[in-house]
Amino acid sequence: MTAVPQPNSMIDTADQLEALEGADLESRRKSLARAHASLETSARLQRKPSDESAITRIAEQLHQQLLTGRATKDGEERHICEIALEIFGVLSRDFGHALRDEILTVLVPYTDPEATWTTPSCTALASKVLDHQLADEAKKADFIVEALLGRQIRPELSKIRPGRLTPAGRKAEYEESDIRVAGLASRETPLPWKGKGAHLISTFRWAIEESNVSIMWY
Repeated sequence: MTAVPQPNSMIDTADQLEALEGADLESRRKSLARAHASLETSARLQRKPSDESAITRIAEQLHQQLLTGRATKDGEERHICEIALEIFGVLSRDFGHALRDEILTVLVPYTDPEATWTTPSCTALASKVLDHQLADEAKKADFIVEALLGRQIRPELSKIRPGRLTPAGRKAEYEESDIRVAGLASRETPLPWKGKGAHLISTFRWAIEESNVSIMWY
């Protein structure tokens, strides 16, 4: 009878993923696939006290993979993102690991089926992780209002605000000449959702679609 190979320890898996910085596509794909298989097996075994810190390290490396994937249209990068999202699913579902807001924020744009950096599998996987992590409506409301709108979208929009508005969106007491100058500066400021900021559109769309009446009046 063939022996079932034992999975790597959580610490070994974290070490291997951290060693991928600067690695080529194929090396990253193989390492992520091995990590996925190992974690699926480990989820059925008894946990160790050191596992939680190792899981946090693993999640941080997956976070970086998704940031890299979002910045490219390479098909292989999208495949690597699929594996990373599968692992996030294992960490969330099988290990009960709570992902920090900064990681959830990076997952959100992958739910957009029309985005150039995603695939149908990425969209489904990212949506499942977010649904599991934000199953509590109060937690989802806080995430949308504070993390997405407050810390990501509003700061970008404030860069192109009309000259007569303050960063908080309130009317400013400017002289007419100041308004003209501010308006000119606004027109010359690159739109944040162009180029590298294209993910903001996907993020804003998800925030609106997932918001209920209570969140809109939060």
